[in-house]
Amino acid sequence: GGNTGTSYGIYAMYGAYHKTYNNSVHLIGGSASSYAGYFNYTNSTYSNNEVLNNIFANTNGGRGVMFYAGPSSYETVFDYNNIYTTGTLLIASSSASSPPVSAQHTTIAEWRAATGQGMNSLSYRPAFASSTDLTPDPADSASWALNGRGIHIPGNNADINGNPRSEIPPEGVPDLGAIEFTPTALPPLATAAPDTIATGTTQVFTFGGDTVARITWNSATTPASVDVRQYSGAIPPAYTAPDTMYFYTTVEAGGAPYDYDLDVYYKDPWIGSVKAENAVRL
Repeated sequence: GGNTGTSYGIYAMYGAYHKTYNNSVHLIGGSASSYAGYFNYTNSTYSNNEVLNNIFANTNGGRGVMFYAGPSSYETVFDYNNIYTTGTLLIASSSASSPPVSAQHTTIAEWRAATGQGMNSLSYRPAFASSTDLTPDPADSASWALNGRGIHIPGNNADINGNPRSEIPPEGVPDLGAIEFTPTALPPLATAAPDTIATGTTQVFTFGGDTVARITWNSATTPASVDVRQYSGAIPPAYTAPDTMYFYTTVEAGGAPYDYDLDVYYKDPWIGSVKAENAVRL
């Protein structure tokens, strides 16, 4: 949607027990003050709201999302969403009473630090088939920003086309947005910070602002480069054990053996058929 004035994809204010799940929103028009999503729940009266598993994209240079929420005691949750804009303002937020005074965030990290919300959200270009056809394109590598990125919700067992959507971890992981699908492309490379490998340094690899892995290089010999890719919502290939998680991460570096410490990050919905977290093995 979009026009030449101020536009909103989803606009929700001053309610309680709103459940906003698995929407695909693409704002292609409107002014710089437009939002793909606008949610205002800042008063204790407006509690127990959930905004989960959605895609909010603004590709007209406007704003991503306005998320106003009160203290955590109000039990309002904004998480497991992909929030994207081609503009400079990604998210506005506030914990003040209405009318709220907004804080402006240009990254997911800034928003998390300020509000404690969105710990499992990311910001990456959604791979829509076109500007008006919001079917994910499985051949687009960016589709991995949508695949297996949601959280299980009881009763949320079908997509907009009637295809099955996982309700429990052993069945798989829900996708973000209205449509379930399976990517065919290779995932994008995670972004390394710092991007130069050196002995004694720790590299943090992220995808869409979400942490994928951390590598500390201990040996005097280090690789010239390392490629890290995260396969969210996917079973590792050729895996035959009875229990498996629904994700895997590939870490590829050529050359000699290296001495390193590796942390691989995952999300609770990816636990799959593994019975408990203390049973997870690498």
